[in-house]
Amino acid sequence: MHNNTKLQASCQCKIIKVFAIIVFAFAIILPLLFQQNVFADSSNIVETNFFGNIKDDDNGCGVYTILNLVIDILSIGIGLLAIIGVTIVGIQYLTAKDSTEQTKKAKNRMLEIVIGLIAYAVLYAGVQFLLPGGLLNNTSCSTISDEELAQIKADEEAKKTETKSSTSSSSKTKKTEKTKETDLSKWFDAMKKQLDYMKNAKYGANYKSDFSRSKTAGTCITYVSTSLQRLGVIPKNTYVWVGQSGKLTGTAKDHIKKHKNTFDVFYPHKSVKQLKNTLKVGDIVGWNPNNGNHIMVFMGFNKKGNPIFNSWGSQGGKYKKEYSYYANRKVDMVIRLKKTSL
Repeated sequence: MHNNTKLQASCQCKIIKVFAIIVFAFAIILPLLFQQNVFADSSNIVETNFFGNIKDDDNGCGVYTILNLVIDILSIGIGLLAIIGVTIVGIQYLTAKDSTEQTKKAKNRMLEIVIGLIAYAVLYAGVQFLLPGGLLNNTSCSTISDEELAQIKADEEAKKTETKSSTSSSSKTKKTEKTKETDLSKWFDAMKKQLDYMKNAKYGANYKSDFSRSKTAGTCITYVSTSLQRLGVIPKNTYVWVGQSGKLTGTAKDHIKKHKNTFDVFYPHKSVKQLKNTLKVGDIVGWNPNNGNHIMVFMGFNKKGNPIFNSWGSQGGKYKKEYSYYANRKVDMVIRLKKTSL
């Protein structure tokens, strides 16, 4: 009885030693094998020297994959050692002949090998049950080939290039829009100031071009012309208008035609809605006496799709007012300011 207890204690001590050696070897070998070289952030791939390309995530998927691989390698190693051990024990047993002591040693070693294999099998099953990607779990924790990783990196690079191109294009568009707005800011400012200047003016008096008299009386011609005078792009006391034929007329006509770097004049003969992609904010739009007898400054479209204009008429001056009844009226003349810094 005493001998059996001693034998069991000896076996337990040996088993503990074996597992201590395995854990110690695992702790030393793992850092050497798991060397991170390159991180592909967007694809969550870790390249290793020994285990290949491993998927990783915030839940430790990469570590689980490494542990599974290490345990598989360890299992193969223990299996080989067990085979070698059984072979050695078999030789010892066969060569023992009548030696009771050698036969006993062989049996004890065989018992130790069997106990060790059973213990490792239990440990292996437990680890496989707990680790994602193990025997009883089917997760995305795994390794990928070099070809797959190369494709992921190529897709990532293409996406970065596309994003960079899109950002650059967006930046250029915003810069262009800002430049246009800056170019027109003086024109907007001139119109606002002229509306304020004419706030007490009476409608109907034929002061087409007199800047000083526009404070007391005027028409739409007066407002547009004096705003251009205030901006400094046409001479004082001159005006622009649309003739009976729908062409540019007025005392500022020759000046406008001469300064082609400042003005662009064209005759679309289409409705405002038809010119949605042609008209630009700040364009001077005119209708001849047979087609509305009016001149205003286009300021875009509202959410309803109706045109907005700066104008001055019988009801006084209006800044960015909706004129839905002019949406389908054909425009005879457009004067576009090409330079507003003059």
